[in-house]
Amino acid sequence: MPLWPFSRSVKAVPLEAEELRRQLVDVATTKSAAHLRRFCKAYQDQIARHAQALRKLPEPVLTDEQEANRFMQGLSMAADCLQNHLGDGRLWNVLVGDPEQNPITRWQSFIDEIPGRMEQLEHDELIAEIGPFLDETQRLRGHGARQYEAFLRGRLGDVLFHSGNVQEAKASMESALELCREIGDRDGVRVYLNNLIEIARYQGDQQAAIQRSEQLLEVLRMAGDSQSLERTNRQLRLLKAGEPRCRIVCRYNEQTFELDEIPSGAYGEFHFEFVRNRPTLQLTTALTNRGVAKASNGESADAHEMFQRAADVDPLDPHPVYQDGVVLMEMGLFAAARDAFERVEELAPGWFRCRSGRWLAQQLEAGVWPEEVMRLLRVLDHGGLAKEEANQVAKSATEKYPTFAAFWLHLGDSLRATDEVEAEAAYREGLKHAEEPDVESRIMCALAGILPAGSAERVDLVRRSQSLEGSLLAQAVASVLHEP
Repeated sequence: MPLWPFSRSVKAVPLEAEELRRQLVDVATTKSAAHLRRFCKAYQDQIARHAQALRKLPEPVLTDEQEANRFMQGLSMAADCLQNHLGDGRLWNVLVGDPEQNPITRWQSFIDEIPGRMEQLEHDELIAEIGPFLDETQRLRGHGARQYEAFLRGRLGDVLFHSGNVQEAKASMESALELCREIGDRDGVRVYLNNLIEIARYQGDQQAAIQRSEQLLEVLRMAGDSQSLERTNRQLRLLKAGEPRCRIVCRYNEQTFELDEIPSGAYGEFHFEFVRNRPTLQLTTALTNRGVAKASNGESADAHEMFQRAADVDPLDPHPVYQDGVVLMEMGLFAAARDAFERVEELAPGWFRCRSGRWLAQQLEAGVWPEEVMRLLRVLDHGGLAKEEANQVAKSATEKYPTFAAFWLHLGDSLRATDEVEAEAAYREGLKHAEEPDVESRIMCALAGILPAGSAERVDLVRRSQSLEGSLLAQAVASVLHEP
């Protein structure tokens, strides 16, 4: 009597191609993976000998889409089993054929190229090229063709969306979603529902975003994906409450928290990130990054042009406008820079340092401060200086311009690690001269951070910094320093 575990061998008998194909598909689609491996091993030589005939579906099957899908799935499973478990790729090679002639291979190769080509700003070319591939999928039958039609429609939606053609992207994503529902592709349904939520958020269509989120929640419940459920529920609550145009979130212990969700008593490293109520378009980001690279090389005029192109693609994104404001300051075009920072404030109130940038542009335009102040501040803000060097530059700046508050903030920051007493004195001096809420709130938080926990002054500084229309980042830090 055999002892468990045991295996039942499959004894091969000579079969005609048609019968071999029928049995192979039946085993692949109705039996276990182990049974399929035994069948493939027993019939390995016959399968290889009849491979060309096996790939041709019987006439009755060609007119039955469901049965055609089953046959193609079964043959693919068998070919995969032979190749990966028995090292025999003969059936696989026959099914795949010449890569140049196999449509699925060509479709997948094209899909794989899309991200890299988007980075090269080839959005218009990609949109034109996807059309013929979609036409080809529609001429073919079977599950594989429908699956790739959904993939291609989804990728077309991606390219359209990230190049600023949002309404067209929505239609393409909706088509991809319906295809995935028809063929039972649950992963695809999740992907395209997520994409449609982002499109609705971009368009400011709160109700559509809520509706799609509720549909996604139902799919996630059926899949038992608790982590995605929690994330989507959090997003849905924000949508229903009305997302702020700009806010700060906190990354702590590899999790993202809204500021009022940060665990009580949390201690360690906190990372704060700016978040908008709209997704960012890839083409705008790529153009903005190119503009930043040009600005770093001193090519201000070319950088300005690149930021303008980025803003044309997505007029709702504050970041290219913000970077343009910085470059316009460097070019001495202070009125234009002020207008740029004002536009940033309209799009995303408190985005990075747009408020202090706007104030400084106004001051420079009016001749209150010389341009050297801007250049010194630029070095301290973005020069990547070592602490000692930053200390020397900030100290020199405070000596030459003792009433410019931001220089005292930088001096305090450069002293903080080595001399808290001197750092505190620098912050206090800066606070005396603060005329603008962004810098004032940053100094308040810096000073509060080195005062004793629970002290009345620290509590007052935190409260005051939160009440100002100042730095969002300072307000985020204040939320961590806050002691109930």
